[in-house]
Amino acid sequence: MKESLLLSVGIFAVVCVAIVNPFSRNLTTEDYENMVAQSDDADFYQGAFAYAAYKLIEAGMCDEDDFREFGGWVKSQTRKRKPVYFTYCGGSKPTDKIYVNAETYEFSGAAEGNADGVAWSKTRYLCTTKDTGMAFVMLQDAVRARLKSPSTADFPWSATHAVYTGDCVYEVISYVDAQNGFGAISREQWYGKIKKLNKTRWLPLEVKIGSGF
Repeated sequence: MKESLLLSVGIFAVVCVAIVNPFSRNLTTEDYENMVAQSDDADFYQGAFAYAAYKLIEAGMCDEDDFREFGGWVKSQTRKRKPVYFTYCGGSKPTDKIYVNAETYEFSGAAEGNADGVAWSKTRYLCTTKDTGMAFVMLQDAVRARLKSPSTADFPWSATHAVYTGDCVYEVISYVDAQNGFGAISREQWYGKIKKLNKTRWLPLEVKIGSGF
């Protein structure tokens, strides 16, 4: 078991160097280990806990503040016979509780998956077409950031076109009125793609402004 644990720590270190985390600042192996340093049984499972945290953050399901605020991973008292630990991501409700087996990397509770990949449990979280309006709203800051005069941006009440494409990804087409480089108000068409990460967090994937995008 000790050899397999050391192997997982080594793999974790290599993966962290190879992949840039798009959901937070660039995190190092040490950053992940510090995140989970206060976990139960951290002396034995710190490498496994750090790797589990990495997989959840990479998937956009958690961020580093989730682990720092909760204190890492806590031993499950309902699964005492197995090395199962839990944390909370995106909230503190029972539906936000994520379990991981520190030896097999099997996720359960609010998440499902393993070391190969993890996602929200279908019974816990479901993105639907009802979120298209919110996708339109959540893209507006990303559109503003690309304008000559962001503070003058004026968006319509609803998008021209908004659709749910699956896997919690939404595509939106709309327009914005804002000052151009000459100080005059002009209308720009824009396209955006955004992913809903959890109940409160969204990640813009792509934004294009101008005719023809």
